[in-house]
Amino acid sequence: MKFKLTNNQTLNFFIKAYIAYLLGALGILSLGGAWASLVKFTQKTTQTTTGIFFKKTITEHHSFSERLPYLIGAIVLVALAVYLFKATAKMFIVQNRYKKYEAIIKGTERISIQELSDITGNSRKVIITDLQRMIDSEMISDYYIDHKLGAIISKKFIPESSTKKVVRCEN
Repeated sequence: MKFKLTNNQTLNFFIKAYIAYLLGALGILSLGGAWASLVKFTQKTTQTTTGIFFKKTITEHHSFSERLPYLIGAIVLVALAVYLFKATAKMFIVQNRYKKYEAIIKGTERISIQELSDITGNSRKVIITDLQRMIDSEMISDYYIDHKLGAIISKKFIPESSTKKVVRCEN
């Protein structure tokens, strides 16, 4: 039994981590842009003029139609930030699930999907999908999913009920 970590897989892991980092940074930038738009949305212009005999302050309020693009921009940027934070969180959660599966499977020749479900608390459907993705990406290339038995089995596993016979062919 061996867990492969190919250069491709290492590269994929670091690319996913980098993407998660970028998504988080973009989320923070989006929130900053939303804040700037809201500041501009509520901003009013004040101008003070002085003359020989008077001092006059003029405050100009912008109409709602002038401020509307800033409000829409702020709403879009906040929505984008929320989406990016959710995507980043999902990537970290999936990576953590993969690490749990790998730790549980390591050293076993066969484990049922139901046992994995009981240990991790995830549904059978989620576990099967995650394990298939791990097999496809060669994180656990020495395993396969037996859907009939509902188990993940090592390719090197030899069942106890199997027997070996040596047959000599006289031809």
